[in-house]
Amino acid sequence: MERLLEVQGIKKYFPIRKRGFLSRGTRWVKAVDGVDFAIGEGQTFSIVGESGCGKTTLSRLLLLLEKPTEGSVRFRGVDVNRLQGHDLKSYRTSVQAVFQDPYGSLNPRMRIGAIINEPLQACGLLTKREREERIESALKEVRLSGDAVDRYPHEFSGGQRQRIALARALATRPSVIVLDEPVSALDVSVRANVMNLLKDLQKELKLAYLLIAHDLATVRHMSDYMGVMYLGKMVERAPSEEFYSHPLHPYGQVLLAAAASRGGLECDIRILQGEVPSPLDPPAGCRFHPRCLKVMDICPREEPAFTEVGKGHWVACHLYK
Repeated sequence: MERLLEVQGIKKYFPIRKRGFLSRGTRWVKAVDGVDFAIGEGQTFSIVGESGCGKTTLSRLLLLLEKPTEGSVRFRGVDVNRLQGHDLKSYRTSVQAVFQDPYGSLNPRMRIGAIINEPLQACGLLTKREREERIESALKEVRLSGDAVDRYPHEFSGGQRQRIALARALATRPSVIVLDEPVSALDVSVRANVMNLLKDLQKELKLAYLLIAHDLATVRHMSDYMGVMYLGKMVERAPSEEFYSHPLHPYGQVLLAAAASRGGLECDIRILQGEVPSPLDPPAGCRFHPRCLKVMDICPREEPAFTEVGKGHWVACHLYK
């Protein structure tokens, strides 16, 4: 399948400047440190990992909210960080986002119609009448009635607000939607409905999703491919079912064990021993080795290469060298 969105060797380092008489110079927080993956039309690529592993920074790079330190994001073969003018506006129209908190992502002082109209006005390609029709169509696609346009966010439940956020993303007719923990703030009873809606819309509109999540049940239900991140690095990447049936990296194995211990509903990754090292001073060699139950002598000395050990199954671990 043709690659719609491709991330190649992407890095994002944030400078931390030392201050004081004896402290000078700059250190770097390596939030994302050499990540590769691709998403095809109509596919879902999911990223899982602990808080602070770089998932959200990676999504911000795709949304052009951050500029990469190194590497590229390519959309239909074109480096998006070199786009200007109309081409840049077209990309922003084609890649939209739905965020975690449906209570915080909608302006409480704006009516629903105005909220969905915002990205349409920004793209500046439609007449007023066309925008009104697009808003009505987007609400219908997320299974909400047209009279919602004159109401305010507080008049809706959490699940309905997330549908409104999704309608706002759909209004520009995107090819890719970044879903940043789209159901984690919702009641368990509502999550399945929102996930099924996302799957239905993907099939109807041939949408590609980048799904960021910590709930492995959600990831399995939604994903075609997935990547596991740890401390800025992608440590495993595989077709979703292949990962769930045969995880290779010790970190990925721990994540699945954690999910199984909680009935598969939600993975509390905090059961891992020890604290996550600081991205300001990551461990030498394999970054996971201080917490790994399968650590070997080579692990602190040498960073493992990201290697394909099965069809489409990549892992960065000395166990598979």
